[in-house]
Amino acid sequence: MEFRALDLYCERLSAAFWAEPANALSNLAFVFVGVWALWQGRKLSARPMVMIMAGLIVAVGIGSFLFHTYANTLALIGDLVPIFVFTSAYLFHSLRCFIQWPLKRSLVALVAVVAGMALAQVFVPNHVLNGSLLYAPPLLALFCVAGAMRARHHGKWSQLYAAGAATLALSLVMRTLDPVICDAFPLGTHFLWHLLNGACLGILITVALRFDPAPTGAG
Repeated sequence: MEFRALDLYCERLSAAFWAEPANALSNLAFVFVGVWALWQGRKLSARPMVMIMAGLIVAVGIGSFLFHTYANTLALIGDLVPIFVFTSAYLFHSLRCFIQWPLKRSLVALVAVVAGMALAQVFVPNHVLNGSLLYAPPLLALFCVAGAMRARHHGKWSQLYAAGAATLALSLVMRTLDPVICDAFPLGTHFLWHLLNGACLGILITVALRFDPAPTGAG
């Protein structure tokens, strides 16, 4: 089976494996954050779900690295799947643990976000905002959870969660700008998306590792 080669970012000027060194190597940010979170999770005896999410961050980095080196449709699938799985796991954990929504409401919200991502990936052409609309539903969900945490008086944790959402928003700007500035800056800005997104996941996994709200009886 043949897989179609893809050329989606400024930095790639050929089909060579190392045609995107900055985009490829910047994925070390995800691996670093994921390994750090696994280490912290063991020290803190974190919940199994948190450890799974930490491992998924490593998988995001590996999948993205493969996409920015092999750059074909199979590698794209390997890039997107860990992102979808991590996003689903983290949002569900946020709804159930941080704002303590009941299971049914949490599942409905999760399905809505994942469906929004899937629809954006399938029906929105990649040239529209450089495909960044894929991440609009989880970005909105993060800000909504941060607001709900603030309403529950979770103090610094709601602020840290909001900081993670704001970092994701900034990283999406970098992702969207990449094809726009190619002539002026051939390296592009996609590697900054990786670095800022790694910082975002570092912030969010810190909340998951450290924040354990007392039950409120919400149901």
